[in-house]
Amino acid sequence: MIQTGRRRLGTAELRDLKTWLEKAGHPLIAIRTACARTLVAGRAIGAPIERETEATREEAALSDAGRANAIAMHTGTLRSGDHLQVDGSVLLLGDVNPGATLSAGADILVWGRLRGVAHAGRDGDRTARISALQLRPVQLRIAELVARGPDDAPPPGMAEQAIVRDGEIRIEPADPGWMPRVTDRRAAQGRASGQGP
Repeated sequence: MIQTGRRRLGTAELRDLKTWLEKAGHPLIAIRTACARTLVAGRAIGAPIERETEATREEAALSDAGRANAIAMHTGTLRSGDHLQVDGSVLLLGDVNPGATLSAGADILVWGRLRGVAHAGRDGDRTARISALQLRPVQLRIAELVARGPDDAPPPGMAEQAIVRDGEIRIEPADPGWMPRVTDRRAAQGRASGQGP
């Protein structure tokens, strides 16, 4: 589910987001919005729509499990001094400027330039990853690991990701399916710890 709050998103933006989520293995369940323009745009692309009300906002706030598994979406640039922190994964449509911090309990995807600080897997999840269209941060953190961003220019037209390999944060071309399904990740963690199938 995409929760847009009062953000105004048009048909093209929602269609692109829906396509991108489906390619990443996250079918669009519904769009929950308090904005009339976003509601109309969602209907135009054939997405199930839920009108956000005070009751639905309270219900979402009370659902810890839903919040931990949700993909939070933020539209706009994070500027120096800004700090955006989410419990689950985050999709930021904009840039993260130097001096800004983006922190998530799971994965981070920046649909723009990441030049500030990013901390994925904040609660110790080393399987978390950080992806961006341009990955040139001041600092990267995944779980308890810390690294500096690369100094060289990014490859033209290629998104990058930071992941943990052999106990170190490594930067490589982004995997098109950048974020595994939450259920797949839980199953993998269960197998690694001797639980599950």
